[in-house]
Amino acid sequence: MDFSDLVAVRLKELMTEKDITTYKLQDLTGVYNSTISQFLTRKTKTIRLENLLLSVKLLA
Repeated sequence: MDFSDLVAVRLKELMTEKDITTYKLQDLTGVYNSTISQFLTRKTKTIRLENLLLSVKLLA
């Protein structure tokens, strides 16, 4: 498991804790739902750092 996988796992955990869907996270961050979903399901291993930071900041 690499760092990107660990980030995706933690992001999923935070979303579950806060009861936030990918659609709600899209509304809060402006990051497309498809981008979030592809990162969380590991269809893509990358996400722009600013998008990741914005997502985590809102969930933390």
